Amino acid sequence: EFIRLNPDWAAIAERPPAANWKKCTQTDRVQMLRHLRFEEPEQAIPYLSTCWEGLGASEKRELINILETGLSASDQPFLEAQLSDSRKEVRQSAANLLLQIPGTALQDTIAQEAASWLSVRKDTRLDLIAPEKPVAEFKRLGLYSNKKHKYAGGARVGRAYDILSKVPPKYWEAHFKNPTLGTMRLFARGNQQHLLTDAVANAALMHLDHRWIEALLRHWWRTENDVR
Repeated sequence: EFIRLNPDWAAIAERPPAANWKKCTQTDRVQMLRHLRFEEPEQAIPYLSTCWEGLGASEKRELINILETGLSASDQPFLEAQLSDSRKEVRQSAANLLLQIPGTALQDTIAQEAASWLSVRKDTRLDLIAPEKPVAEFKRLGLYSNKKHKYAGGARVGRAYDILSKVPPKYWEAHFKNPTLGTMRLFARGNQQHLLTDAVANAALMHLDHRWIEALLRHWWRTENDVR
């Protein structure tokens, strides 16, 4: 009852009728969607579908970003449909969430592409050979950042970091047929060791891979490197 007395919370006091989503303001839609993602996350997509076609790009992006709360495989079809949106900011938001859902086609695609840039030499050092040009599909989805990277090699190497930093670390264990510590040491001995360890650290945080987070922290503690 108390929640109904606060005008800022009125939109989430009760489950709203689906028809209301077309009529209400973006502020109300945001509040209702946040409520649904906490209470009944699986109901969010059906509600969004009732008003989606009439929304602008900035509105769509704002609502997609809320889906990170309670994100699950059930959101995958909706998010994959947004990869064809005419606006880059919508595609980018949807892609960023799809990369957090295990086993999506996009996650597999970036992992396989990134794997083609890495090879293990006879001395067990890992070589990164970054592609000369951006991957067209990754560029279309906004997976490359516009930041100037600190790693030697310019934009070419920076683009490689942007993709490597999104690959689930456990993928590399299967790819290199090596457990967590062994695979982590491969990255730490690479020809671009700072980039590679930074990338896999970012990926470990993104995918909440606690084994890799612990392994990297132990590595940095032993080598007295700064956490990047």
